[in-house]
Amino acid sequence: MSLIPLTTVARALRQPPGRIWDALADPEARVAWIPGLLAVAPPPGAPSAPTSWVETRTRFGHPEAEQVTVGSDGAEAGRLVLYVHPHAEATPSGRFRSTWHVEPHEVGSRVTITLEAGHLSRKMSVLVRFLAEAWGRQTEAELDALEAWLSPV
Repeated sequence: MSLIPLTTVARALRQPPGRIWDALADPEARVAWIPGLLAVAPPPGAPSAPTSWVETRTRFGHPEAEQVTVGSDGAEAGRLVLYVHPHAEATPSGRFRSTWHVEPHEVGSRVTITLEAGHLSRKMSVLVRFLAEAWGRQTEAELDALEAWLSPV
């Protein structure tokens, strides 16, 4: 799938990489901290300890399913990749992928999330700049929620 980068969000978090990675890569934990996440389900035929699952969330006012894959070796090591598949009743608008990288940083960890898109419909090609801005704001809110969820009470 040929995709082009649209925007990147990066932030330093106070938690160590392992703790952030655990919160990102555990489907049940994601339900606890991601705003708008409605459900997590394994894809058909998935192993008991999945490295891939389907999330259903409300995004931009409508339900959307995302295929989440945790990279574990080679070029994918240390990455969480979300492939966005539009809700069944939505008009197909293109392919989107967000990739989360977590690495050590002097305050704890640096989390970098990149949104890419491709195969955009004519309508989405025009709207993609606004989509990228909205996605950036939503990603910032998810990082706020992640840090709050990981912080001791």
